[in-house]
Amino acid sequence: METNHHSQHRQQQDAGPAPFNFQTVLVALRCWWKIAMPSGLLLAAISGVVVYFVTKPTYTGSAWLIIRANRESLLGGQNVDDSVRFIANQTELIKSPPIVDPVASKPAVAATPEIARELDPSQAIMRQVKVRALSKSDFFVIEYTSIVPKQAALVANELAKSYFTLQQRDATFRTSALIRLLEDQLTAQHAKVEDLRRRWREIAKTTSGIDPFALKPAETNVQLHNPYAELQAQLLKIQLDQLTTEVQIKYLEGEAARGNLPEPTPWELDQLLQTQTEVAQQRAQIELLERKLADYRDRAANPAKNQMVTQIERDLEKAKEKLAKLQEERRPKMKEELANQMRSKLESDLMRKRQELAANRLMQTVIEEKLAAQVTNQKEFREKSFDEEMLRTEYESAYKLYEAIKGKIDMMRVEQRAPERVEIFKEATVPVRPDIAFPYKKIGMASMAAFCLPFALALGLELMFRRVTSRSQLEHGGKISVVGEVTTLPRRVRRQSDAADAVNWELQLFEESVDGLRTYLSLVQSLQGMKVLAIASSISREGKTSLAAQLAISMATASGQPTLLIDGDLRSPDVHRIFDVNRGPGVSDVLQKQVSIEEAINTSFSQQLHLLTAGTRSTSPHRALANGKFTALIDDLRKKYDHIIIDTPPILAASEALVMARAADAVVLCVRRDFSRVDQVQESYSRLHGAGAKTAGAVLNGVPSRHYAYRYGSYYHEEVGEEVGPSKT
Repeated sequence: METNHHSQHRQQQDAGPAPFNFQTVLVALRCWWKIAMPSGLLLAAISGVVVYFVTKPTYTGSAWLIIRANRESLLGGQNVDDSVRFIANQTELIKSPPIVDPVASKPAVAATPEIARELDPSQAIMRQVKVRALSKSDFFVIEYTSIVPKQAALVANELAKSYFTLQQRDATFRTSALIRLLEDQLTAQHAKVEDLRRRWREIAKTTSGIDPFALKPAETNVQLHNPYAELQAQLLKIQLDQLTTEVQIKYLEGEAARGNLPEPTPWELDQLLQTQTEVAQQRAQIELLERKLADYRDRAANPAKNQMVTQIERDLEKAKEKLAKLQEERRPKMKEELANQMRSKLESDLMRKRQELAANRLMQTVIEEKLAAQVTNQKEFREKSFDEEMLRTEYESAYKLYEAIKGKIDMMRVEQRAPERVEIFKEATVPVRPDIAFPYKKIGMASMAAFCLPFALALGLELMFRRVTSRSQLEHGGKISVVGEVTTLPRRVRRQSDAADAVNWELQLFEESVDGLRTYLSLVQSLQGMKVLAIASSISREGKTSLAAQLAISMATASGQPTLLIDGDLRSPDVHRIFDVNRGPGVSDVLQKQVSIEEAINTSFSQQLHLLTAGTRSTSPHRALANGKFTALIDDLRKKYDHIIIDTPPILAASEALVMARAADAVVLCVRRDFSRVDQVQESYSRLHGAGAKTAGAVLNGVPSRHYAYRYGSYYHEEVGEEVGPSKT
């Protein structure tokens, strides 16, 4: 049975640290706040000062752009395109090499501190620059942050100008190409108008003898009666749309023939690369290694010399090299794929324009047939010849189309002076105030972290050491029965006016707790007939000597019979100091047969309480207690005393305590609140059971007086002329 109990306690001890809970936090605060609070305040102040002097103020330069989601077509109407994609591409384009590289190459920009210390200036700008839209408007802001105000504004303005220049150059090139195509159409249309005018003049002179242009000062002022104006207006619009579509088709065919496809942006390439299975898997592997490396660095005492950290760093470097190589291998293929997509889009646009042209030509045929039908129906009722009427109609339509083409060219030349969809709205000015006047956030976060550090360390120590904090922790967590709780000894020095009453109240609670323990031990059925009781502890300073002394006094007072208190701590005895008697002769002298038992027992303190001090040790405690000497001594003392209390040395530090515990009828293990560790108590209990000692249970020592009174209540007694109890004020 004892073997099973011993095994159970060994399993409890090896269970590891206690799980984190709120009770552990309270214990850490209660036990460590006197050290953690001033340490935390000092560290918080130091960290705040360090952050204040280390943090350099930053300034942000902001250049404003207008990037229109949709642009007006140069040939009328609005272009139908993906405005969301256009805006996304433009914001990424601002941070791409075609825009950033020319800016980074400028000496004034390269002198920026954040850029100068980087090996790749372009990458430094790409990481630092921010492009954001203002709500859902067409306004965008290019922001660059630097510790130098002038440089912050300079970089933002250079980026805006570089982007604006690129957009303006592309727009100018596209518009110029369209103007050249329209000018060719204008020349051909002018020749057609001149031919129709000549033919109309000749047939009019033949039929009526009148030149229709003789009374007009200029061709642009020709105003003739036209009964077919509505159909001619429809035909003119269709012809203009048809001409526009033909020009666009020629432009797209030229671009396709020359292979002038827009260069894919790095953002588009990266987005397409991330969709590749092998690249995605390699990125996931890198993220896993980075998390693993961070975890090992946190746990390693010296990360620089830790073999596992070094190995993971090598694996991470190889994984990154493999990813870079993989991306480099896949990039040409992805670039070709994007080029194919753009080529497909160009071909799709070309096909769509050709379909529009076919539809316009069909509509033109329909309108022309209607116009010819009206002219034929009215032929019999008109005075002029049919041929003259037809020539006049053709001339008016051709002349109006000529004027429309000429007006469109003039409009495009005006629009050519400005970019299509982008303009600089406001250049960045040198900021005069830092982004953050005082780094409250950084100082607050650093100070809070520094302040919490000592408390975190305290909590870590509590989780590691698992100190005993309550009776339930021993009973439920440690599976150790608790036979009683004893309050702390009263403090003798107080400044309050009610010091005497408070000390008396604490002293009475202390005595009551000891008397309660004595009563419980005397009434427990399993301890009936007990004469010898050993008071033990796991380590020193757990209060076992004070408990043994007070329990001996309580037993002597209650029984009225002589009670013997034995100081068994031969290494560091304390009983003679507590009762202010001589250290020897004592136990050591009796075991070495230098004196008799009667000579060693001290009866000067009290008639009921006799003392057997440790004496003077001339040999090791193990030799002194060997061969059953201590057991024989206890057997002799049983004949003289009904109650014997043994103050043993700490069990874990002095193994002779097990010999004394086995010689006693029962052992009470003293456990000090907020000091003793659960694992040490469990180990002591296991050793006692392994040595064959009978354990009565544990006593929780050092319970605060008010905590004890709150839990168990206090029932005061009064002595004559004296009121004992807490202050009523």
